[in-house]
Amino acid sequence: MRPSRLIPVLLLLAAPAFCGSDPFENVITKWAWAINELQSHRRESPVTYPPVNSQSSQTAPSGGHHAVKNHKAETTTTKPVDLPAPIKSTFKANTAWTGITANVIDFGTHFTVDVTTDQPANGWALKRQSTKEIVLKGSLNNQFYFQIDCPEKFVRDYGITVFIGDNSYPCFIQIFQ
Repeated sequence: MRPSRLIPVLLLLAAPAFCGSDPFENVITKWAWAINELQSHRRESPVTYPPVNSQSSQTAPSGGHHAVKNHKAETTTTKPVDLPAPIKSTFKANTAWTGITANVIDFGTHFTVDVTTDQPANGWALKRQSTKEIVLKGSLNNQFYFQIDCPEKFVRDYGITVFIGDNSYPCFIQIFQ
């Protein structure tokens, strides 16, 4: 074997002696330090992860060149905001291809829609009726029930198009009165 090929093999065999017993120890130490720093900025009491080795958690794991101040987040007591009780509404539509039932739960800041169909559905689209804009859409695999979680505030301007059967026949239900 030529000496130029022998050097990389020797370096690979000698690497554990230079790195210690665990080659990922340095990465784990840096990760634990970063998590502790991020946790210290939360409003709740931070969760501290024990350091992997004997290195102090007050210095950066990159050799201790960067001194880190211990930042404690100040906790303030705030009065929780009382949200209104969820409002439940049920809407039904009988189309040429299927019957659709939509149960809307309005949480004030967002809403969910539980949709049940008589025939298997392959997809859906939640639309704003005033602008015909598609807010959310999804695909299904021949399901009779699905749920839509919309992060927007519920206004009485939405409709759902459900695509039924192998030919994806569009069936519409408006979820406002």
